[in-house]
Order: sequence, then C-alpha cells, then structure tokens
Amino acid sequence: MAKITANKNLRTLLVSQLFSNITANTLLFILINFIFEKSQSTIMVGILLFLYYLPTCVLGIFSGTIIDKSNRKKILVFSNLTQAFVALLFLLINYRPFLVYPIILLYSSLDEFFNPTVGTIIPNIVKKEDLGSANAIWFFASQGSLVLGSLTAGLLLKFLHNINLIFPAASVLLLLAALCSALMPEKTVNRNKKYPSIILRFNFLEFWEDVKQGYDFVCQKKIILFPILLLAGAEVIIGIAAATIPAFSQILNIPFADASFFVITPTILGGLSGAWAVSRKIKTKKVRKKELIFGGITAHSILLIFVTAATFIPQPVPFVAPLLFLVGFSLIFAIIPIQTLIQENTPLDIRGRVYGILGTLIALAALVPSLIAVSLVDLLGIRLILLSIGISLLCFLYFVRKNQQKLFAQLNHNQK
Repeated sequence: MAKITANKNLRTLLVSQLFSNITANTLLFILINFIFEKSQSTIMVGILLFLYYLPTCVLGIFSGTIIDKSNRKKILVFSNLTQAFVALLFLLINYRPFLVYPIILLYSSLDEFFNPTVGTIIPNIVKKEDLGSANAIWFFASQGSLVLGSLTAGLLLKFLHNINLIFPAASVLLLLAALCSALMPEKTVNRNKKYPSIILRFNFLEFWEDVKQGYDFVCQKKIILFPILLLAGAEVIIGIAAATIPAFSQILNIPFADASFFVITPTILGGLSGAWAVSRKIKTKKVRKKELIFGGITAHSILLIFVTAATFIPQPVPFVAPLLFLVGFSLIFAIIPIQTLIQENTPLDIRGRVYGILGTLIALAALVPSLIAVSLVDLLGIRLILLSIGISLLCFLYFVRKNQQKLFAQLNHNQK
C-alpha cells in the first residue's frame, strides 16, 4: 500500500476527485434536506435523486465514446471549471425553490464526463498487479469524500443558518479540483496518445459506430458484463439507501441532520475498512475474486436483515450503528474485486466506453428501484424495504450459485 501511495500522479488524481466528490456529496445532502424541509415528502426527495441520476442514464454511453476519443486531462479540467460556475447557481433556490431540480440536473450532467474519466486513468498510472490496492485507495477517496461530505453537510445544517454561504465555498473546492487535474502530466494521463479535437472532426456515423463497438464489446465479454451487472446491483442498494435516509432516521428517533453521524458515517467507515482488507486479500492472490464477491454479498444480505430487526429495539442507535459498519464492510468486499476485474480486462482504447456503459447501467439499476422504494416507504415502511433487499440478495446468490458454470464460462481458470 505504501508503494501505491508514493505514486505522485495517483495522489494528484485522487485529490482532484476528493475535492470534486466532497463538493458533490455536501451539495446533495444539503439539497436533500432542503427539499425534505420544504415538502416533508420522500417522493420529492426521490425526484431530486431521479434528476441526479438521469444524466447518467442518458449520457453515459455517449460520454464514454467522447472520453475514448478526447484528451482526458482536458475533460477533467473542463468538467470542474463548469461545475464551479453551476454551483453558484444554487444561490437562486432560496428565492425559487423549484430551481433546485434543473440546476442539479445540469450539475450532474457535467459529472458524466469527470467520474468515468477518473476510472479510465487509474490503470494508466499504476501497474496491473497494483490495481487492487489502487482501487481500494480510489474507494477511500470517493467514499471518504462521502463521509466528509455528509459530515460537512450535517455540521452546516446544525450550525449554519444561511445555506447561501455554502455554494460559493463549493465553487472554490471545484476550482481546486480543476487545478489538481491541470497539474497532472499529459503524457501519463493519455499514455502519449495524441487526440485531435473531437469538435472539429465530429462525424455522427463514425461516432455511432464507436458507441456500438463499446456496447458489443461489453455484451460479448462475460468477464466484463457480469461484473458490470453486479456493480449495477450494488448501486441499487446504495441508491435506495440514499433516498430513504430521512425515513430511516425517523425510525431511529434521530433528526435528519444527525443521520450523517449515526447512519452514514458508520456505514462508510465500514466500507473504508473493508477496502483496506480486501485490497490485501487481492494482493496475496490466495483467494479468487469470485469468492470474495460471493462472500461479501452473502454477509451484506444477512446484515441487512439484522439491521431491520435492530430497529425494533427501544433505543436502536447503539445497536444499529455497529451493524451499519459491518454492512459497509461487507459490501466493499464485493465492489473492489468487481472494479479490479473490469479494469484488468478492458483495453485502453475502449475503456471510456466500458465505463460509460457501466455508469448508464448503474444509474438505470439504481433509478427505478430507488423511485419505487421511496414511493413504497410511505405505504409499507422502511423496515419492510430493508427486509426485502436482504431476502432478494439471498435469492440472487442462490440463483448465481446454481448457474455459475454458465455465468463464469468465459473466466480464465487462472484468474485470481
């Protein structure tokens, strides 16, 4: 791990992502609270999350093609600079609350170029044998920013009475992210490949053929397709969790502003610990990635059932918080090996399209279940939703175990 953290280019890239993601997560939690206070409805929160994920559904496949054909460093810088401007537009929502919806849509659209680009660059700046550790650190940066973002949002909601001060600060963080991206050496980011301007040479038929090529590659390579579908499933859980935090905090008898401390933080800290542990497992090559994935999903599903049971205790927080730590720990034991499999088996020239398709499938997988879940929370309650997720995962595992010879037919027997 020390060898990886000494990689200057990886550090610069992850700091840029850290600034960008802290800003995004702080804004998202602030806006969830803003909408929930104005409407007192999880459905309105669900609409906010729908618009947050919508650009991924629409733009994911196309943005991946642009990433493959363009200068990746310029994409990172441009995305953060434009988001810095968009963050200032949130100053308008105090006067016109409905404006939060189109602005979050615009902000999220720009993320469809930044986040997939980061994923495509990591294999360029680390050795193949270090991908497991690099992905763990990548998870530390992305999910660590989720912790910091949620904690920051909680503190700001608790002590700051004027949210208009938050949006200029968010703009500054995004400018710092753009600066970090600009400091990265272009020859490393792009592997010395020269990219002509995509605007000057744009050809729709050629562009569509590139999109189709990426789609065909994913569909024909089970070693890529199956991990992508698993990541989409993991995002279903994360999306539902984010959309139902207000309702979950209510059954724990805590205010939403405290949910970042007692709900989100334990879960993410568990994920960070799991990332460190699973990266060491991958490095030793003593356990197949497939077994790490299955083990993580099994533990995760059982723990969700335990969390549901713990909410019936009169003072549930002391019992639920440690369980949420283990929930995050177990989920990451599946996510990190899945990410590593995708990166190890995707060529550089098509990596952007694979990550674009991954983003689209993840958003689609998270979007519909999340909207259904937030709609059903008001009717059935959050406990039944959690229990249903746990049972559904166990059923999924049974199906995969029963059909794993077909599902893993293309995997190399020496794949570790």
